[in-house]
Amino acid sequence: MKKIKNLKYVIAMMMMALFVSLGNTNNVDAAAKLKVHFVDVGQGDATLVQYGNSYSLIDTGKESNYLDLKDYLKKIGVKKISSLILTHPDSDHIGGADLVIRDYNVKTVYMTDKRAKTREYYEVLNAADNFNAKIKKVTKGDKIPFGKLKGDVLSADAKADDTNDSSIIILLKNKKNSFLFTGDASAKLENTITEEYDTNIDVLKVSHHGSGYSSAALFLKKASPKISVISVGKNNSYGHPEKYALKRIKKFSDKVYRTDEDGTVVVTSNGDKLKVSTTGANTNKSSKTSTKSSSTSKSSSSSSNSAKYSSTTTSSSTTSSTTVYITNTGSKYHEAGCRYLSSSKISISLTDAKNKGYTPCSFCH
Repeated sequence: MKKIKNLKYVIAMMMMALFVSLGNTNNVDAAAKLKVHFVDVGQGDATLVQYGNSYSLIDTGKESNYLDLKDYLKKIGVKKISSLILTHPDSDHIGGADLVIRDYNVKTVYMTDKRAKTREYYEVLNAADNFNAKIKKVTKGDKIPFGKLKGDVLSADAKADDTNDSSIIILLKNKKNSFLFTGDASAKLENTITEEYDTNIDVLKVSHHGSGYSSAALFLKKASPKISVISVGKNNSYGHPEKYALKRIKKFSDKVYRTDEDGTVVVTSNGDKLKVSTTGANTNKSSKTSTKSSSTSKSSSSSSNSAKYSSTTTSSSTTSSTTVYITNTGSKYHEAGCRYLSSSKISISLTDAKNKGYTPCSFCH
């Protein structure tokens, strides 16, 4: 009987040790840091969400800025991206998506059913097919995995009249810290989600690059973010961020960062506290950057007036007098009659097209 009791005691101790071990593992997982990289890709969005060793990417920026994104991913050692979330089918959000799918072994692409008649949109579909990436259609109420965290989809309206309001809006929480990714949502959509959800958050990815049509006062007041990040290109032709929108954002945010001034902005969350680091704006693509860190508690960001990307301007009189065509949503310039040129074509000089970051259509040039 004594031997049986001793055996039961040994088994009990072994079980207790196992439970303690499992508990420690869970604690390690729970303590894993969340890093959100708001990558400087000029006039566009590309947000890398890192949890432990897992990487997810929300939007990719334009194709013309893909090398900026790729250089940054290489710098921090990213070799695989588990999932790619494309908030809506505008070129400054999906332009580099086909290249990301090709280069980073993406297995899952999250999109809405909102379609576009642009070359960039069809490139995403073709890349997913060619490189065996599964496309998952997202709707409101879904959850999207970011490593072992799950983001709540607050909106994903494929029937919206405007592509901006079809944006996938995601609320991601890491214990006490919360992040809101808004795509290019309009003020109307921002106010709608504020009415339906608790949008009091710590970190806000400012909608639509600081457009005057977004960043509603009511929404910002209820969000009251500690940190707001505006992904925007230096001296962009849209005038983003619009001055009154910027004024509203600053009024209701403790701290505002801009990728055109601060470079890539990295917000690190341990589930309780937040830390911010910035790379600083670059004068050119190949320049080395030094990392500057700051705390969210009343510290000021380090800004630079130098541009991240300088376009090469051709002074040839032939180039300046050549007329090409662009569209409202595409990132390419075309010759008249190109099959990828929609009926909403806009005439522009070749010089201006290049200076604004448009690249030649591979089918007509």
